[in-house]
Amino acid sequence: MNQQPQLSVLVPGATGRMGQMVRAVVRASQECAVGALLAYPGHEQSDVVQQPEGLSLLADFAQASIGCDVVIDFSLPEGCAVHAAAAAVQNLPIVIGTTGIEEEHHAVFAAAARLVPVFWAPNMSLGIALLRRLVRQAAEYLPAGGDLGFDIEILENHHRDKIDCPSGTALALGQAAALGRGVNHEAHAVYQRPRTGTVRDPEAIGYAVLRGGGVVGDHQVLFAGQYEQLSLGHHASSREVFAAGALRAAQWLVNQPPGLYGMDDFLA
Repeated sequence: MNQQPQLSVLVPGATGRMGQMVRAVVRASQECAVGALLAYPGHEQSDVVQQPEGLSLLADFAQASIGCDVVIDFSLPEGCAVHAAAAAVQNLPIVIGTTGIEEEHHAVFAAAARLVPVFWAPNMSLGIALLRRLVRQAAEYLPAGGDLGFDIEILENHHRDKIDCPSGTALALGQAAALGRGVNHEAHAVYQRPRTGTVRDPEAIGYAVLRGGGVVGDHQVLFAGQYEQLSLGHHASSREVFAAGALRAAQWLVNQPPGLYGMDDFLA
C-alpha cells in the first residue's frame, strides 16, 4: 500500500517562475504533495485547472488553505506580507524565500510569527548559508585598515529580470562581514561609486552588481589585501536549489512553535 503524502503544500504565485519550480520540487518529493495553487491578485487564469496537478488556480487564500499544512511563498514582497498575515489567521506555518523585503514587510512577518511559525531567508541555498558563516569568520580574522588590512568587495550577478539591487543574498553576505568586524553594516556599505571619486575607504564594504541574460545567481566576496587575496563564492546553476531548500525548511518548520526563523535556526 502506498503511503499517503505527509505534507500538503500551498503554493502562492503558482504560475510564476519560482512558483512553478516549487511545484516541481514538491511533486518530485515522496513525502510531500501540492495541496493548493494560489494566483497572483487579478490573475487571468484564476479558477482554471492547472496541470499536471489537476488543481484549480485559486484567488482566495482562505479557500486555498483548506487541507494544507504549510505555505511556501516566493511571490512579490507585498504578496508575501499579505500571505503571512493570512497564514497567521488560518494557523498555517509559512516559508518565505522572496528578496527585496522591506521593514514594513518584516513587521508583518514578526506579527504573524506571534501566532504561527514563519521562516524567511533571502536565499534558501544551504551553500549560501555556509558561505555566510565563512564570510563572517574571514572578516573577523582579516582586519581592515593599514598596510596589512583587507578590503571587502561583494560582486553579484543575476538575470535581467531581477528587481532588487543589490540582491538580498549579497546584502546578507555584507551583513555577515559587518558582524565579523563588529561594525554597523549600513554605516560602511558602499552601493555606488561615482566616475570620479575619492580613494577607497578602508572600512568600506563595497557592492558591485551585474544584471543580464538568464544568470540564476552568482555571488563572490573578495577580501583584498596588499599582498594576497581571499575569494569566497557561490554559483547557483538552477533555481531548483532555492525551491529544494525551501521545501526542506518547510518540512522542518511544521514541527516548530510560533516564532520567526531563518537559515541559522534551521542549520543549528
